Amino acid sequence: MMFKILFRWLNQSIESLNPNSVLPIDYIELKSLIADLKGFRLEEYATKHRDKLKLNSIYSELQVFNSSEFFRLHFKTYLRFYFS
Repeated sequence: MMFKILFRWLNQSIESLNPNSVLPIDYIELKSLIADLKGFRLEEYATKHRDKLKLNSIYSELQVFNSSEFFRLHFKTYLRFYFS
């Protein structure tokens, strides 16, 4: 009985949020959707999260490098050498 009430509430909530989406009717469909979600979390999300962390570290290194006097001196030297 409690499961039916929860299922009905979930259906109504999903329909109110997105009228085009439909909650799977049977257990097999629901189980396959959960498996797809787990696969997405393990494969795609993990790689994107790793890439994001790598880009954040590169960006922070660039900020430190850009704010340093070393970069300014070498960049000026590079510009003089390149454009002369």
